[in-house]
Amino acid sequence: ITYKATDAKGNMATCTFTVTVVKTDPCDGDLEPPIISGCPANIYLTTTLACATASWDTPYASDNCSSPSLFLMSSPTPRLGSGSCFPIGTTTLTYRAVDDKGNTSTCSFTVKVVKVNACDNITYAGTIGKTCVNGKITLTNITSPSGGSGVIEYLWLKSTVGCPPNAPNQVVPNSNSPTLTVNHITQKTYYLRCVRRVGCTKDSEFIESNCIVVYPNSCAYSYNHLASKTILTMEANAEYNRSLIQWVNNTGYKNDFFAVQKMNAATGLFEDLEIINAIKQNDELQDFSSYDNSPTEGDNSYRIKLVYDDGKVDYSEIKVVIFKGLSGIRIFPNPSNDYTNLDLTKYKNKPVSIYLYNAFGQPVQVLHIEKVGEEPVRLDVSTYNSGHFLIRITSKGKRDVTQQLIITR
Repeated sequence: ITYKATDAKGNMATCTFTVTVVKTDPCDGDLEPPIISGCPANIYLTTTLACATASWDTPYASDNCSSPSLFLMSSPTPRLGSGSCFPIGTTTLTYRAVDDKGNTSTCSFTVKVVKVNACDNITYAGTIGKTCVNGKITLTNITSPSGGSGVIEYLWLKSTVGCPPNAPNQVVPNSNSPTLTVNHITQKTYYLRCVRRVGCTKDSEFIESNCIVVYPNSCAYSYNHLASKTILTMEANAEYNRSLIQWVNNTGYKNDFFAVQKMNAATGLFEDLEIINAIKQNDELQDFSSYDNSPTEGDNSYRIKLVYDDGKVDYSEIKVVIFKGLSGIRIFPNPSNDYTNLDLTKYKNKPVSIYLYNAFGQPVQVLHIEKVGEEPVRLDVSTYNSGHFLIRITSKGKRDVTQQLIITR
């Protein structure tokens, strides 16, 4: 570039300089590696087969100077990607990003596949009870689950309405244990333990234990030695075609017996259904339960009569259980261990078919009767494992009736 200057007399002067432009690559000397975002978390799978399918979202790579390439590498087996069936064991997968200058970065995760046995489920869920430990109610294992093979998986349900799963309920978090410590509650709460074998994956394969009722601050009476006040609280609820009567009491050290009583609708008087002897302990709360296997249509009123060693008597409040549309079928004994009887008076002189189903819904016994008589029908259940079964009664022209049968060993 030259500048020229000229004055009035024609004198002239110049000056010259140069401007040099060189084209360069802004990423020359780039040493910054690409960034991989969204790297998958480790994946854990179980299967009864030789492999299990794993899927994940592909991560993405970015760079300061270029659009990097992203590759998936796997070890020890190549060409396994999202949606592939991964073998038993642990497979390490690595994503590798490379930019235009050869800078690289990687991210790795694992797919672990564990082989489990096919569902060889339990047949008996066991029973639970409760006790006071350091001022807290602990739901304990009274009878262990049995049947099937493999590791047992536990799940606890709770409800403030009634016994799960027949009432609105929720899962107790982190409750894969045969026992459960009840945290602070502000109202009466029902607890139920569900069990199944690892390898069983359906919710329907959970089998339920008995139901336990826990009352707020109930443990404080025994823990703080404040049992001078007598506690006699009872509940009665419908369970299939029978009534479940449950009560708690804290005066076992001076009790003689309990009488489970039901009001006679004809006389209006309470009559004894069952006598249960007291358990001679200290002032800790104790749980009791009984069944009325022959409720009547409509209102059924119950109460607990507590008789002390000195002959004095206390009564619980009265609870009413309402039944509508009873099947008219009575099963006894229930629970059973060798046999059970079916009172089929409703079907007298009619043909019936009796089906016994196990917990998997499989028929294990079928009995056809051409004409029902006056005597109860006896079913032999001595060859079955402990668990919950269903009895279905069918008869032409009548609606099918289904009731639960519990078999214990």
